Amino acid sequence: MDKVLNLDRSQRLDLICRKGDTFTLNLELKDDSGVALDLNDQRNKYSFKMDVRPSDTSELNIVDVTPKISADTPGLVTFSVDAVNMIMDSGLYVYDIQQTRTDPAPDPDVVLSVDTLIYGTFKVNEDVTIAQK
Repeated sequence: MDKVLNLDRSQRLDLICRKGDTFTLNLELKDDSGVALDLNDQRNKYSFKMDVRPSDTSELNIVDVTPKISADTPGLVTFSVDAVNMIMDSGLYVYDIQQTRTDPAPDPDVVLSVDTLIYGTFKVNEDVTIAQK
């Protein structure tokens, strides 16, 4: 029997949203013990990135998603896109969210880890009433 060591800890989560509506996704990040991560920790600097693309091999990111780390709620990251920027062709896309951890001292450019947290399909449903650009 072949042995396998799977180091991919990312989880699949398919998302469905509506064209022209505000998009908001809240992620509560916890460690292996179930304790909320301190994303404002002075020893680790966390940053997040979400890309939405037509396919997993496409280089075209179709929407700019703004991640915001909560100062008040440990472990909470909110990803959002305003309604105007959600005016895109309805259809099926793919997305993922990556977390990067750096060490702010002595060199803030040293990347300690990059992890894909979640990935999946990003379905945009058609809408009748669309916000104006």
